[in-house]
Amino acid sequence: MTKVAITGMGAISAVGRGVAPLWQATRDGACGVSALTIPRHEALRIRIAASVPDFEPADHLTKEEIVRCDRY
Repeated sequence: MTKVAITGMGAISAVGRGVAPLWQATRDGACGVSALTIPRHEALRIRIAASVPDFEPADHLTKEEIVRCDRY
């Protein structure tokens, strides 16, 4: 038998960052899909999406990675 240790849980979703907001939204039946509020969204065909609120890419990626990545 293999022992397993869970050392933490995390989530980044359209209803917030962390397990607590995700669990609360799941429990309440809340939806994270809304109108886009990012700059330049007027040029896009898509008007609604499940974007992560208050997400700062620099907190998770290097400058080189940010330049190479799309907003997905």
